[in-house]
Amino acid sequence: MIKKKFSLLQLFSLALAESRGAWRRFVFFVVCIAIGVGAMMTVKSFSSLIGTAIQGESKGLLAADLEIKSRWEQNLNDIKFQKAALPPETQFQFIKELHAMALYSETNGGKASLLVELKSVPAQAPFYPMYGSIESTPPHPLENMLANYGAVVDPAFLLRTNLKIGNFFQLGKIRVRINGTITKEPDRITRAFSIGPRVFISHPTLKKADLVQVGSRVKHRTLIRLPKTIPLENALIILEKGLTDKSLSLRSYKNMESSINDSIERMGQYLKALGIIALLMGGIGV
Repeated sequence: MIKKKFSLLQLFSLALAESRGAWRRFVFFVVCIAIGVGAMMTVKSFSSLIGTAIQGESKGLLAADLEIKSRWEQNLNDIKFQKAALPPETQFQFIKELHAMALYSETNGGKASLLVELKSVPAQAPFYPMYGSIESTPPHPLENMLANYGAVVDPAFLLRTNLKIGNFFQLGKIRVRINGTITKEPDRITRAFSIGPRVFISHPTLKKADLVQVGSRVKHRTLIRLPKTIPLENALIILEKGLTDKSLSLRSYKNMESSINDSIERMGQYLKALGIIALLMGGIGV
């Protein structure tokens, strides 16, 4: 038996001759291979890029080093323990989030209401946020716009109410003035979904509105910024062992980073599966 060797040019010519009778299948095969390989490489590059970005902004995604979350205010003993057990330079912020009805006047003189998500932040230093940044219009410090019963609202609030910056709306027992709109909130990603426009107010405004009553559904978040003198892992161990209320939810910015990375990985696996399907379709086309 004589073995004949073909040059690369001859092999290419034979392949071209074979494909002339079924050029549509050949094109389909090439396109499927290109899409499959391209999808695999794109997913890998995208996941790596997002992972790097998250590592640099993970503290801003939580707006703190540590977060203690609960459906009720922490007892005084736990608060005293945190301030005594952690270094004196540690900063604390107590945030309250709840749903409320905003009452406003319509252009025809009637009254209307809108369900909103309230976020009440401290009126004294350390001001929110301790990590990350807030972008607003006008670009004034948040604490200044929330002073004197002011509010900063999501742009969707203005669209749905036809109100403008400088207008007032009723919140509980007080009238609140709209002093600006917020376009970027560092820890907004911690919420899975939203049922209404976001409205920022200060703790004095929330107290004056008298919205928090017995049975009110309020989410309490304690944001903690640690000094460099204590490692994050040590602070976690101290709080986990020392807090008396075991129903409190404690997490760090690293937990937040891990959760987002897991979501990206799941999305990447789904896109890779699509790439493999495209490769298989190319094989079937042959």
